[in-house]
Amino acid sequence: MVSRARGENHPNAKLTDEDVEQIRQLIEWKKEEIARINSIASCAALAEKFDVSIRCIEHISAYRSRCNPSSAFVAIAAKTEEAKKNISIAKIANDNSAAGAYEKRTGSKAIDVIRSMAGSHTATQVAHHIGWNNVTCMRMWMKLRGFSVDFKRVKPVPPKHNPWGSIDLSRKQRKPRPSAAQSTL
Repeated sequence: MVSRARGENHPNAKLTDEDVEQIRQLIEWKKEEIARINSIASCAALAEKFDVSIRCIEHISAYRSRCNPSSAFVAIAAKTEEAKKNISIAKIANDNSAAGAYEKRTGSKAIDVIRSMAGSHTATQVAHHIGWNNVTCMRMWMKLRGFSVDFKRVKPVPPKHNPWGSIDLSRKQRKPRPSAAQSTL
């Protein structure tokens, strides 16, 4: 029976036995610290300490409630809103959509082309011209930026085999089926 190399003696080993032991100790320390912090700063512990409900602590931690908002609370909420606004502005500026690619390719603004083509082309034709796969993507892009455009509308064409004028919309009367008892007579 051949013994196989194990642990740090294995030819593919990257860690020594000391490294493995140190990693295990660090993981145990992390678990103990997390348990200690949870016992001190858990919602239940804070609710008990300040004599309020756990739900109240949850709302305060999520910045959803505060009876009399302090200036720090209001400042944090304002910073959060401003950060969201800045992210939106940055996303719009760094346009990775079909419109952004069109602008890089041609040098003209996509919204100007959309507005110029809208009177004589359908939304689908304009979307494909810019580079979108479907109209929904273009409409969402426009909605995000606050643009509103009225496109050319196309009247539907009736099918060749059955023109709409010849469709009978009246309800056809069916003959009642004979019951099983009547058919045996």
